Amino acid sequence: MRSNEIGYRKSIKTNGDIVYETQWSPYYYTQTKFDILKRLTEMTGIFVVFYLNKYKRLTPIMLGAAWYTGLRPSMLRIYDKFAENIIPNEVKNLVENEKIYYKYLEIYDLEDFVDIFYKCCDIYKEAYIDNNGLEKTDRAERVYLVDNKTKIYKRN
Repeated sequence: MRSNEIGYRKSIKTNGDIVYETQWSPYYYTQTKFDILKRLTEMTGIFVVFYLNKYKRLTPIMLGAAWYTGLRPSMLRIYDKFAENIIPNEVKNLVENEKIYYKYLEIYDLEDFVDIFYKCCDIYKEAYIDNNGLEKTDRAERVYLVDNKTKIYKRN
């Protein structure tokens, strides 16, 4: 995988452990839903939404799984004001009042998708998790995620 390529590499160890080496997109700034419409595709994947906290650090507020709906429609829900939207008001308020950034990872295999998503849930445990109806598998104990480029900042 090249350094600027978005995706992942999977390797299975002899003891049955599964290691995913991920390469996320760059962090993108978004002010309106049109910024998402211009950048994201209808492909399946995982996205993380951040806000810029008072210390000028990106703080995760939402981790989303876009398997059934695709990246663009799933992430556009952060701007949706309708009652049936399940995204908490806390997240919507941050989206309306703070500088918002996101990154994404396209994944096309459901088994890999679930493995990577639930490992990301461990990493972004303080963020709102939208699993899009996908359930954790029993393989999760043997899955490892390698992502050297992502810095995690806790909420203040």
